[in-house]
Amino acid sequence: MSDQLKQRNASVDYLRFIGALGIIQFHMALPGAWIGLSALPMFVTLIVLYGTDRPLIAHARRLLIPWVVWSVIYGVGKLVQAKLLDQPFVSEFAPWMVLTGLSLHLWFLPFAFLFLALAGPLLRILAPTVQLVVALAASLLALWAINTMVLPLPLPQWCATLPAAFAGLVIARRAGFIPVLTLLGGGAAVLIGLGWEQATWQLLLASLVLGAVLALPLQPTRLSGWAAEVSFGMYLIHPLVYSLALYVLPPQSLEIYGLVVAGSILGTMMVQRLMPRAV
Repeated sequence: MSDQLKQRNASVDYLRFIGALGIIQFHMALPGAWIGLSALPMFVTLIVLYGTDRPLIAHARRLLIPWVVWSVIYGVGKLVQAKLLDQPFVSEFAPWMVLTGLSLHLWFLPFAFLFLALAGPLLRILAPTVQLVVALAASLLALWAINTMVLPLPLPQWCATLPAAFAGLVIARRAGFIPVLTLLGGGAAVLIGLGWEQATWQLLLASLVLGAVLALPLQPTRLSGWAAEVSFGMYLIHPLVYSLALYVLPPQSLEIYGLVVAGSILGTMMVQRLMPRAV
């Protein structure tokens, strides 16, 4: 990775925070939700880009510990909900949770860990040109699958973000983000023109925003540091906050969106004090 990309970039920190706001917007099905979903490939690209050269144990601490902690938290929530609704406990759980955790939005944590643990080392032994060919082929196969097939969970999520994960890996290996993101965005635009609109609009927007952010770095500040610290926790905690907010405000309103954002930030800051490894 180039020295420029290794340096702390406040633009990336702000983007993570804005991305967390977008994911909340998407999960609440607010207007423009498809734009908010573009944060997901951005998150995945950044996780792979900045995590490629780190040891496996570091990935486990950063990704798997929060996955286990929040799976337990959401699992307890599901048991409480089943009890309150007088439903069988088994009704709250599904086989796909083995791969995602006990809330679907946690799926990207094991996905990112497995990608970093498996794809990175496997591609490292290949020549750079072969790496690029493998990344392109796997990305096209994933987009073909999500646009032409009905896939069981969590395969739609995996296929939608696999091109972004490969983009992060190739950028880290080849140290050139402009050609890679141009290829990702250009390829997505071509596929949109061919009628493949599942995940491709998000990849196109993500490539444009990431390219701008990486090309225009900002100096770190306290605000950017805070934004980076709370964004991950906001992603993890917001479905829990939303489920509680629905008891006091109607869904799909700006008021409940503001409450969920504020509650997610405050909840993250509390968890950071009590269980710092969970966020």
